[in-house]
Amino acid sequence: MRKINIKTRNFKIIAIIFYNLFFFISCMQEKTAHSNKFILHGKILNQKDGFLILKYTPDSIIVKDTVFIKNGEFTYKGFISEPTLANIINENDKGTFYLEQKNMAITLVKDKFNELKLKGSKTQTESEKLDKIKNNSRLKIKILYKKKDSLKKLNTKIEKKELKKKLKEINKKITQESSILESNIIQFTLSNPKSFIVPFHLMLLQERNSISLDSVKSIFKTLDISVQNSKDGKKLRSNILKEERLQIGAIPPNFSVLDINKKPISLKQFRGKNIVLLDFWASWCTSCRKSFPHLKKLYKKYHPDGFEILAISVFDSNIESWKKAINQEEINDWYNIVSNFMNGEIINKVFLDKYNPTPIPKKMLIDKTGRIVGLWVGYSEEIENDIDKKLRKIFATQETVNFKKENDIDKKLN
Repeated sequence: MRKINIKTRNFKIIAIIFYNLFFFISCMQEKTAHSNKFILHGKILNQKDGFLILKYTPDSIIVKDTVFIKNGEFTYKGFISEPTLANIINENDKGTFYLEQKNMAITLVKDKFNELKLKGSKTQTESEKLDKIKNNSRLKIKILYKKKDSLKKLNTKIEKKELKKKLKEINKKITQESSILESNIIQFTLSNPKSFIVPFHLMLLQERNSISLDSVKSIFKTLDISVQNSKDGKKLRSNILKEERLQIGAIPPNFSVLDINKKPISLKQFRGKNIVLLDFWASWCTSCRKSFPHLKKLYKKYHPDGFEILAISVFDSNIESWKKAINQEEINDWYNIVSNFMNGEIINKVFLDKYNPTPIPKKMLIDKTGRIVGLWVGYSEEIENDIDKKLRKIFATQETVNFKKENDIDKKLN
């Protein structure tokens, strides 16, 4: 009888398993690579040769490749894992469109890249459809703003009362048209749960405070899993989690940073002692700076009773502009902190990571228990009046509590 070497047999079995596993993984990788591949066939009218730059970000790394033109045509091949926004650029022109993992055909006209035509990308078709909806309202809003500017130029020929009335009517129409625009975008997001452009537009609506957090969460749940797990889908999920921690009644995340004087400051240091207003702003933001005179009055009135303002600059031009604005506005008595600058320099990352500071101006009022009691985005008289009411109520309550404490102490002493 032939003896079988157990060790040899086991080795052969293991080798076969590993070979099959390797073959399976190789096939899967080849299949994935094939499914992620795109081919872009292009024609450019009025240009026979030269080159173009194709720029896109398939993952976290920006791809910037040269595409050569021959007899007015070009072809580019690449890999993306999902529909991806791309730019096609020459020396003085740029076109924007959505790549997909397919064969696509693009037609360009020299010096008119904004009129590009792309076939084979469903996401591009969806984007163009939404742009058409948005442009209709934007044109109406643009016309209304022109009317407003024309009226302002005639302010010497129109009575102030009449001018104010007409401007009020135009502002009302602008607000109405803006609401229609936002409603149309929301309707688009509801009707296209498989569209990869939906998360981005939901983020814009959320940033502008045009849609409630509950509505964003509700729409996000209806999106296709592939869209939820896309790059923008993950960003939107992260924004939702941030906003949940920044609602009225919540305790906002603590931060420990250095202020303009390199003095360490944390949010926790005010708990139990101060009422704190976080004011997110930037030196270039006109609306932000319009709110400073009112805030200075509030600071003067309530600071002796424990009111503090933390002015946090986000996406400011540069350190010089930031410091200059602080001096010009005479807000040196506040706690002045910078988050980041437009050149990409980040000083205090915590605000970008945990606070969703844009759009600005944005204000957050925190009571002595460390809970958020007020949130405002933008600048208006209504917002100023609302902040006044909140602070009056808080400090009136505080006076009542202090009065009772003093009475209790007097009674014990007597």
